[in-house]
Amino acid sequence: MTRQFVWTRKVVGLLALLVMTSALPARAANDGPAGQAGVGIDVGGMYNGLHGVYALDKNIQVGAHLGMGLMSASGFSVSGLMFAPYARYQLGPVVGDLVPFGQLQFAVFGGGYYGYLSTTVSALSFSGGLTYNVSPSFVVSGRVELVQLFFSGGTAVSLGVMTPTLSAEWFF
Repeated sequence: MTRQFVWTRKVVGLLALLVMTSALPARAANDGPAGQAGVGIDVGGMYNGLHGVYALDKNIQVGAHLGMGLMSASGFSVSGLMFAPYARYQLGPVVGDLVPFGQLQFAVFGGGYYGYLSTTVSALSFSGGLTYNVSPSFVVSGRVELVQLFFSGGTAVSLGVMTPTLSAEWFF
């Protein structure tokens, strides 16, 4: 994947989030889920999938993401699974009804590269994003990873705006 393609994908993801959130109806401030469980879908980055979440209160959520990644570009292919428990802290609304949040997650990736090399990688990452509570039971959000710390095969750190992800969650 070329560097220009990666940046183009990030910009398109951010623009999609801005367009999506600007078209949503107005809501009462901070009427998000509290004391509720939910399920969601994540798209973007290499690992798209589903997640389960529990909103401890209007500001704190815990959950786990299960994703599958398939990618092929310029003769390089990746396929695998990811499991990532996470904790999220949401601030109060700061721009209209958009609520910023920080998310810390520990991810374990397993899969193959070039169809023959199989490996497992673990990483701790910090993401930032915006959420919009469409209703008390439906939430949309977007986030980007800002820091990644990889532990397998030696330690590596990545800093920057990485893997834009859009999510939709239904609480019950």
